[in-house]
Amino acid sequence: MFLASEPARRRSFSLGVASTAFATIALELLLTRIYSVTMYYHFAFMVISLALLGLAIAGVATYLLPRVFRLDRAGELAGGFALLFAIAVVAALHVSVTSPIRLTGLSKNLGTLLELYFAASLPFLASGFALTLAISSAGEQIGRIYAFDLVGAALGCLFVIPSVSALGAPGAILAAGAVGAAGA
Repeated sequence: MFLASEPARRRSFSLGVASTAFATIALELLLTRIYSVTMYYHFAFMVISLALLGLAIAGVATYLLPRVFRLDRAGELAGGFALLFAIAVVAALHVSVTSPIRLTGLSKNLGTLLELYFAASLPFLASGFALTLAISSAGEQIGRIYAFDLVGAALGCLFVIPSVSALGAPGAILAAGAVGAAGA
């Protein structure tokens, strides 16, 4: 069995953080685009709210449940949550394009709205756990990990416009999910 050296593990962990941050911000921006086009522009604000909520819930849960989210297992847990993020991206995309809110049948919209909220919140919750665990466990390497987080998020922002032009918004979301999976 090959055991990676400490610098190689650190590099892999840092790139995983960057990939997860990249995919998270790209998904947020791309979902705002899809919601603005397929439904109404104010649903874009819903995505921003859900992204912040998912990240906040993950941070609070990690803090309040240290026995569940043990920092000695942070790498494994963060990788698992990054993989869950990628799976949840596919589910969020599916629900987003197949269940838009309509002006007619307002009574039916409540169920659709709840479905949209649930599906769109899952990827942000998963990436929130991945990033929270990674940053919480960084110790003396916090500056380096946070730098990779910021660079990954910046690259995710830069990714959005050319990827929508080349792949369309749904294809760009799947590509962002693949980057998130690579972070696992």
